[in-house]
Order: sequence, then C-alpha cells, then structure tokens
Amino acid sequence: MYNELHLSEALDILNKDFYRNITNIDNINYLLKQKAESKCFLVDDCIVFSEKHYGKDNVFVCPTAEKISIKNLLSVIKKNYDSKSICFDVQLLSENKINQIKNTFGKFIPYKRIIKDYYYSGIPSFKSNSFIRPISINDKDLIEKSIFPSAENRPPLSMLFNIFVEKNKGFIIGFIDNNILKGYLSFENIFQDIYDVDYIFVQEPYRKNGIGKMLTEQYLLNVFRKKGLPVWSNAINAISESIAQSCGFKVSKKSLLFL
Repeated sequence: MYNELHLSEALDILNKDFYRNITNIDNINYLLKQKAESKCFLVDDCIVFSEKHYGKDNVFVCPTAEKISIKNLLSVIKKNYDSKSICFDVQLLSENKINQIKNTFGKFIPYKRIIKDYYYSGIPSFKSNSFIRPISINDKDLIEKSIFPSAENRPPLSMLFNIFVEKNKGFIIGFIDNNILKGYLSFENIFQDIYDVDYIFVQEPYRKNGIGKMLTEQYLLNVFRKKGLPVWSNAINAISESIAQSCGFKVSKKSLLFL
C-alpha cells in the first residue's frame, strides 16, 4: 500500500530526523524552489521521491523505520518512475536487509557503490594554517596558471572559480606555497546554516603530506566562524572517507547507489 505525498509533506517527515536526512532535505528544498517535476510517495514507512534528469528519473528511497517491504518498494518504483538511478538509504537497516536490497534492486538496475554522508558535531580545536586562505576574485591569475588534471565527476577548477568566487555561489580555500596552488577545497551553504564540502583535490606531486586533512580542518574552522554546521556528503572514495574520519566527522547516512 502506498500514498502520494506532496514534497512539502515529505519534508516535514524527514525533518524529524534532521541530521540523518540533510542531503535528502537539501534535494527536496531544491525541487520545491525550482518547482521541478517530481513524484513523491509514502510506501509503508518509506519516502520515495525523484528528480528528472534528461527525461529520466533519479529516484531516492528514504526509509524512516527498519521495517520495509523491498518487494512493495520495487513495485512502486517500476510502476511510477522511468528510473535512471536509485539511491537507497540503508543506515537504519540490518546487513541482511541491505544484502536483500542489493540482490533485488540489482536485478533491475546494476548496483554501483555505497555512498556515505558525514556530519561534524564537535567544536574544532584546530589552529589557522598560514598556507591556507580563501580564494578571492583577485586570484584569477593563480587559478589560470594552476593546472589540475581532469577527473570524472569533478569540473575544472576554472569552472569552480567562476561559480563559487566570481558568481559568489560558494567558497574555495587553497593550500598555497611559494605562489603554487597545491590543493583546494570548495564548499557551499546548501540551506539554512548547513555547509557542505563540494570538492577536495590535492595535486599528485604534493600528496601524502597531510594537505587534504589541513584543508578539511580549515573548512571546519571557516564554517564555525560563520556559526554553521559542517557536513561532508557523498564521500565517494576511501581517501575522502579517511580524511573526514581523521578530522572528527561521523557517518550520518549510508546509501546504496544503483546506476
């Protein structure tokens, strides 16, 4: 059994477990702001919603309790969505249930990987770092001469500079030594007082020197100076996870990505 929901109703439900659902809340806030097309349902104790991407649906499955029906969920998704991807939150579920989801949904759309979101609830005791500072509009020459290799799912640094600095949509902090940009971390205010890591990258020759961790520490200091709450969503590799954990971040949400 399932009922159709308005996105605002789904938002009210997800807000009851705010920290775990920060990224889902951010997604729904964006859909509401853009007045985007989205189908949303309550399937037993599970919220299902979507966002359109080139005519296909990216589907988000958000259990609010451990007791869910995998069969019912898959049936609703097949009936109501033209699915390109499915992101299935599993942090409330047992390992046995998670394996069932992988096996059942994996026959519909291939299982890709696990996604982890992190939040920080402490008070950072790190000190300012003289090598790290905010990137400003005056750093255009530094950005243009800094050659960062292209990578999957990461836009060029020049594009990030244009969006976050020139258009003032976010923030970039850089590790700069002898006028060389050795690494950077970009972040943004996603809603209310919540800030999220966007990208972090350290040039290959300068890795294994703790630059990624130092950038993350300064990200935390920057956000706390703004009286905000720092999160790190969509940590997609072991290095990102290791840096987040070493700086005191804790897992808030785990999701299975089918793509």
